[in-house]
Amino acid sequence: GAGIVGVCVAYNLAKRGCQVVILDREDSACQGATLKSWAWINANGKLPADYQRFNMLAMRVWRECFPDHVHWCGTIVATPTAPTQAEPSYA
Repeated sequence: GAGIVGVCVAYNLAKRGCQVVILDREDSACQGATLKSWAWINANGKLPADYQRFNMLAMRVWRECFPDHVHWCGTIVATPTAPTQAEPSYA
C-alpha cells in the first residue's frame, strides 16, 4: 500500500538497491488507514499518565525510525519535500 508504512518500507528497500513498485487502491498516497488513524501519534491530554508516556515514546520511535518521512507539524502532510519550518521540541 501507499500509506506511511508501505511508503517507508519501499523507500528503504529502494535505498538498498531493490527495485520497488508500490500498488494502492487509492488514487494518491496516504489516503487509507494512514489518513484516518494518526490520532494515536500524539501525547495531548492522554490519561492515565502511563498512557501519555507510552504515546510520547511512540512519537520518539516514529521520529527515529522514519526521519525522512514523518514531519511533526500538527497534521499529516504528504509532500515531496520536507517542511521548511523548525522541528518542534518533544522534551
